Amino acid sequence: MDDGHAAVLIEVAPPVIEQPFGFGDQDIVRLLLAPRHETQNLAKTIVRPIAVLVYRFGNPKAEVCEVVSDSEVILSAWGEVYSTMEAADHARRSLT
Repeated sequence: MDDGHAAVLIEVAPPVIEQPFGFGDQDIVRLLLAPRHETQNLAKTIVRPIAVLVYRFGNPKAEVCEVVSDSEVILSAWGEVYSTMEAADHARRSLT
């Protein structure tokens, strides 16, 4: 991102339903994940959960450049990234 934070572009399936975000018939398939804490890095091997900020693009059909401007994305949620699906599932089960 142009603020110096490293982010990772992901594609999600199934797509996020667009209507709550005002995009009409354009489902959201691309999201940008950025570590919530500057000391963490999504480009390295993940050995423990990483808190992330989840951004969606203001224009879901726009081309994505190597550097994404803050004005191109909208902070939509936060979450965690795990090393494996099993680790994520284990964390989810431990919350209940």
